[in-house]
Amino acid sequence: MFGQLHISVRLFTAHLYTQFGMVSLEMLVWAWVNRRRLRIRYRSAQQEESKERLFDVYFIEPLETVYSCYVIGWDHLHNEVRTLKIKRIQQIEVTDELYNMREDFDIFARWATTWGIVITEDTPPTQVKLRFNKNVAFMVKETVWHPSQSIEDTEDGGCIFSATVNHVLGIKLWIRSWGPDVEVLWPEALRVEVAREALKLHTLYQSHAQASSDGASTDPLTPVDATRHHRVTHPIP
Repeated sequence: MFGQLHISVRLFTAHLYTQFGMVSLEMLVWAWVNRRRLRIRYRSAQQEESKERLFDVYFIEPLETVYSCYVIGWDHLHNEVRTLKIKRIQQIEVTDELYNMREDFDIFARWATTWGIVITEDTPPTQVKLRFNKNVAFMVKETVWHPSQSIEDTEDGGCIFSATVNHVLGIKLWIRSWGPDVEVLWPEALRVEVAREALKLHTLYQSHAQASSDGASTDPLTPVDATRHHRVTHPIP
């Protein structure tokens, strides 16, 4: 049983990590189980250079929506709980120091309003309300997506989905995955942002449709050669 589980985990993570990344993940898990402090070099998304820090692992979270794993713990460089993307760890060393998890750390309370791995404690909770059409309503209703969610059926066979999150970035990625089968009702700022992105997509495909210089079809579904930026025609078999 455990052998099969180990194989499943390895297969799941094999396409996510380089060999060093797999070693890093295994060392993080070992340090977590044995409460051993780590010395790591980490490069954040905002900085080009990595920085060394001591780090105590509190929790490891895989996030399938972005094909990545994250580690949450006490960052001694910033003297606070931080969330790090495991792929960005460039060096890792297990020290001889033991650590205890802070008594005020509660992973469930921390995730009460979090969607995905985006954790920001300095933003107020925001209620998000979405309308799903009848094509996907059954899929939305069969899953608990968030602890705060509520779902109401609509007369046309769709549903209204509501949840309270502390940052809209995570849920916006989820909204995108439903394409035209979902409409943002609230907050207005998120509705406008998603609508603008949809308009940009429409403009992108329309520009491709109008980029033909050789009289080919202007159907936006016809593939475009990005290197030459003109229509690619394929012989019909």
